Amino acid sequence: MRRKDHALEEIVRVLRSSGQAHLHIDTVPPSVPDFFGTTPRFVVYQNDVRVPVEQLLGDRCGDVLVAQSRTVEKDGGGNFTIMRILKAQPGTVNLGLNFDVASSFSLEAISAEENRGCLYGYRSVFRCQ
Repeated sequence: MRRKDHALEEIVRVLRSSGQAHLHIDTVPPSVPDFFGTTPRFVVYQNDVRVPVEQLLGDRCGDVLVAQSRTVEKDGGGNFTIMRILKAQPGTVNLGLNFDVASSFSLEAISAEENRGCLYGYRSVFRCQ
C-alpha cells in the first residue's frame, strides 16, 4: 500500500466515538538494512527529522484520537510495531502529508537483489506540510 496516510485517515473516519483500531504498522526482520529504522514501510519527516507515526497522530489529531504504539521483539530476532488508535470524539482527520514519490519504493527490489526474502510491501515516505 503506497498511501498509508489515506488508509489511516479512513480508519479514523469509520471508527465510532470510543472505537478502537489495533494496527500492525510494521515488521523489521533481523536482516533489514540498519538505515530502515523501526518502521521501514511508513516514514514521516517533519523539518527533515524522522517523526514516529504515533507522534504525528498525537500532534495533528490529538483532539479526535489517542494513538499509542509499542515495538515487540519477535522470537528468532527482529521486531514488529503495533499501534492502538482510540477515537476520543466524533470527527475526521487530515494528516496533511505530502507523499514523497522520489523516496518511496517497493521493497521487493531489495529483497530480490540482496536475497532478503523477508522484505515485502512498499516503503512510503511522507513530508509534513
